[in-house]
Amino acid sequence: MKTIEEAKNICRTIWHLYLEQRDYKTLATFVDQEMTLIGTGAHEICHTSAECFQKLYQEEEQWDGSFLITREWYQGYACDAHTFNIIGELHTKENGKNRIIYEVTTRFTMLLHYKNEQWKVLHVHQSVGDHNQMDNEFFPKHIVDQSNRMLKERIAQKTKELEERNQQVLYYSQYDYLTDIWNRQYCEKQIEQTMAKHAYGTMLMIDVDHFKWFNDSYGHPFGDKVLKTLAYCMKTVFSQGLCGRIGGDEFVVYGTNCEGDITCVEDKINSFFTYWKQAQKALDIAQTITLSVGVAYYPIHGTNFDKVWQNADKAMYEAKKHSDNTICFYDTKH
Repeated sequence: MKTIEEAKNICRTIWHLYLEQRDYKTLATFVDQEMTLIGTGAHEICHTSAECFQKLYQEEEQWDGSFLITREWYQGYACDAHTFNIIGELHTKENGKNRIIYEVTTRFTMLLHYKNEQWKVLHVHQSVGDHNQMDNEFFPKHIVDQSNRMLKERIAQKTKELEERNQQVLYYSQYDYLTDIWNRQYCEKQIEQTMAKHAYGTMLMIDVDHFKWFNDSYGHPFGDKVLKTLAYCMKTVFSQGLCGRIGGDEFVVYGTNCEGDITCVEDKINSFFTYWKQAQKALDIAQTITLSVGVAYYPIHGTNFDKVWQNADKAMYEAKKHSDNTICFYDTKH
């Protein structure tokens, strides 16, 4: 009858053959053909000894090093007269010099059977302890709670990123990326809604005189700066109105304050011209950049955005014949 001490010594021999000596030929004499193994890797499961040794030899082709067992302990019990369950722990480090040494502590269960005067390993189960688990925990509640907190933080971060992206999508669906005022589509929608609520309105079409020349002469970055400065002036002077970029150097303003009063409209536009003249000093060029403005009224010159806009645009092109901050009011003769 075999003893626990004999089984523990066999277990010790097997681990030293595997880790320190890498003697797989001798190791194979201790392994039952039907041995099963569960290792520390997520996919490290072997259903037979042949499968296990195939993986060992593949590993040997990639790494020919070995380990030193620095500390070890074994204990166990007899399942029956010939079968023993041994558990233990191995503290190991890579056997190497002049590099960072890998160290690991492995725990194991090894099932041994003695038959026909031979010791055979029936099953091996290895694990690596998680140091985050609390000393008084059998079930890793601390780790689960920690994982849940991390998951909540990731969800919160992803939610924040998604909200920021949604806000960006919403912004670019409404605003012109260059000038930071409404784009044509959204501005048209807002003007249509305002027309439905207010009986009267005034639409201004604003165009930069000789913009192509300035763009070609001073470069496209300068042209962009002109458009951004103009948009800023529009938002400042027409703060109660609806401002948008139709495209290129054409802009629209819609307001309901003047209610068709020509003097009121002219005063507002002249105030805008004055502000624009001051603001363009920051452009730092000798020439003065002037504007052309066309004006049309709702509902006199159209009962929807498209019609009023078309007529304000016609008036603007009439103003461009004169340039130099000219204002032209639409009339049916255009």
